[in-house]
Amino acid sequence: MRLIKISVIVPIYNAEKYLHRCIDSILSQSFKDFEVLLIDDGSTDNSGKICNNYAAKDARIRVFHKKNGGVSTARELGVQQAKGEYSIHVDADDWIECHMLEKMYRKAKQEQLDMLIADFYHDDKGKSIYIKQSGLSTYPDSVLKDILQNKLFGSLWHKLIRHNLYKEKNIHFIENINYCEDVLVLVQLLQQPIKIGFLNEAFYHYNSSNSNSITRNYKLDTYYMRKQYVTILMELLPMTYEPFIMQVATLVKKEAFTHKILPKNEFYNFMPLTIAEIIHSKNLGRKCKMCYILAYLGLYKLSMELSSLIRA
Repeated sequence: MRLIKISVIVPIYNAEKYLHRCIDSILSQSFKDFEVLLIDDGSTDNSGKICNNYAAKDARIRVFHKKNGGVSTARELGVQQAKGEYSIHVDADDWIECHMLEKMYRKAKQEQLDMLIADFYHDDKGKSIYIKQSGLSTYPDSVLKDILQNKLFGSLWHKLIRHNLYKEKNIHFIENINYCEDVLVLVQLLQQPIKIGFLNEAFYHYNSSNSNSITRNYKLDTYYMRKQYVTILMELLPMTYEPFIMQVATLVKKEAFTHKILPKNEFYNFMPLTIAEIIHSKNLGRKCKMCYILAYLGLYKLSMELSSLIRA
């Protein structure tokens, strides 16, 4: 059986507003040797019907309808079903430019790469901002540390990956994790001796204006999901990464605190700090340090009232 060159995996949940634009941009690629896996994660709108209509017109499209289980299970199903030499993910509310697959595949093959990382565009409210992604090193450990420090974006949609790596290295998406699920896959991949390259061109348009996105609707459940993400990082990474995990944990705690949804017991029990550590922290701004110190002096209610200063 002839090997398909690229599998494009699209997890979908109630994305009818954006889905035509997304799929059309994939089908408009100058590169033709690819398949599209549309993973309908139990959508309750017309997304499933839209997927079926596209599949009826283009043999490169395969549709999978599943019970809603979250984006991790959708991506995992796509990875399991993909037949490509390389694979890449495209989110249903985003879109790609017509030369993306051609240029990324050519670069990956020329340099015999296991992972190719491209630049991307951040689209929000009609504005498109170019986001450069080239790191200082292509060594997997350095790339992973750059991702944990937010120097590189931790998504899979601007990374072309040799697909056999998932099976060869027993790499899977972690069920019930719908925040940074792609980072957790990269954590697994980047602990392997893989060959990485960068492409200094942008093709992917990341749409952050979707108001239904979990990353834009911060609730208490959001905090607990992100806290679980930190716990899994601790399980997946050796002790040498502890300083980087602590940076992630600091930001998770700070975000919940500034949204005024962090329970008092969580503030004191999750990654507790001394006042000296707060003062010398590079991850907390001056206003945040002031509020944290008040909380650790026992003035938690006042610190929460003043926390609005942090987001001002």
